[in-house]
Amino acid sequence: HSFEALTPEIDSIANSMLSYERPKRWYDTKELLRLYMMLVALKHTGVPYRKLTFYIGQELVEASIAAGQPLAGYVNKRISRALKRLLGDVEFGVWFHIEPTPEKSVKRPPYHAHGILFIDDQSWFIRDSSKRKKLGRAFLKATGQDDTMCPQNWQEMKKQDLTFGWIDYSRQSRRNRMFIMDFEICPEEIGDPLSAMSHSMARRAKSFYERMLPLIRAIVGNKYLEFSFDDWRKLNEGYPDPLAFLSAAE
Repeated sequence: HSFEALTPEIDSIANSMLSYERPKRWYDTKELLRLYMMLVALKHTGVPYRKLTFYIGQELVEASIAAGQPLAGYVNKRISRALKRLLGDVEFGVWFHIEPTPEKSVKRPPYHAHGILFIDDQSWFIRDSSKRKKLGRAFLKATGQDDTMCPQNWQEMKKQDLTFGWIDYSRQSRRNRMFIMDFEICPEEIGDPLSAMSHSMARRAKSFYERMLPLIRAIVGNKYLEFSFDDWRKLNEGYPDPLAFLSAAE
């Protein structure tokens, strides 16, 4: 097996951990590594996902303040309830990060979010289908769509092969780059944290990380060449493409 043959995402995650004495348990890892692993898990387990951007209605900002809850958590609950009613037993998950809309953007809500949505049923993402239209309407209602913008511009669910760059871009406000436009600090009215992730998304990320941990430890410990065919088979077991990791290793 060769180092170059490993998937770029796992390679990158392992290299980001080289400063550790040993790879950490999931609950000891930092937020950014968890988000990277979330994306890797979606891409390598074959679940349909979409790049997500949406605005947040002012009424939800006011409602979250009245409820004493951070805006991200409040919106996440609304989205989760709406999708559960719509999708039934179909598994779904969402992650997003909120940032302020620049003041120069006239007739737009004060906040918007970037993130990722997965639905374990591709038919809900087929453009112009009845399911896709129902999904769009449910999302508009859950995020408080108002008359400041037309429904077509309020949200976007775009098919794209995402990289870690989308995670970094979505979290710009975390590094205070976006807030410099309009605020010196995060507006108190939307609370903290600025991001939210559904339980199902977190479970997938955790499960995949723990499954890949032997490989990550081998890379960090410079022992990846000792990985046997059986080691690769165990990592690969149950994947949509049964030879995904095996073929990469050979």
